[in-house]
Parts: sequence; structure tokens; C-alpha cells
Amino acid sequence: MIISNYTARNGTIYTDVFITLSKLIVSNSSTIELNLKSKQLEQSLKAATVQAQFLVFKDQQAFDDDFDAIEELKLLNPYYNPEHKHSNKFVSILQFKVDSELEMEEAKLIAFERLKEHLNTA
Repeated sequence: MIISNYTARNGTIYTDVFITLSKLIVSNSSTIELNLKSKQLEQSLKAATVQAQFLVFKDQQAFDDDFDAIEELKLLNPYYNPEHKHSNKFVSILQFKVDSELEMEEAKLIAFERLKEHLNTA
């Protein structure tokens, strides 16, 4: 994914950078409930939790040639509260849940969609 006008944490401004996944964890789960009144199992609820981390490279060529990343992408923490001393303003993990089980490729696509949404609202 290419992003324009990126400012690294060290203050360097890049016209365009290439962002790629560095880590993707998908935890699929299903929940079955027992209804004691009807003595039956209720339909299972399926969900997935996804955690994604991203690296920033100068460009696609730098990534392809195995150069070091500029940095790990840090995102504004949507739950940041400056009144709590243990609240982090930035996080390196984008985490979200969906109401279905996911394969890795689906999770990867959704992770980039969520990243774009996050960057557009930050």
C-alpha cells in the first residue's frame, strides 16, 4: 500500500512510502450456548479477532530488495486518554473483530481496509 506525504517519527518527510504487513494474527472462534429452558444447544456464533502490524519502507523497491524498514507504523490509539498515565497515545497493533471466521487472505484485505479508514480519520 502506498501512502503520500508521510512524516516519520524522526521528523523526516517522505513524498510516498510503501506500507506492508509485518505480522498478522487471526483468531477464529465459535460459541455454542446451551439454553436450559429448551435443553437445546443454540446456534454457534462465529467471530474472528485480527491483530495486524505494519512496516514502512521508503518505496516498493526498498521492500523488494530487503532493505531495512524506515520504522514500524504507529497509529493513534482510539482509546487514548491523557488523564490516565498508562494510556498510550500511539499503538503499533491494529486490532479489530468481525462477526465471521476469516481466512488469512480475507483478514489481510480487511486489515488494509481498516488501516486506510484509520489513516483517513486520524
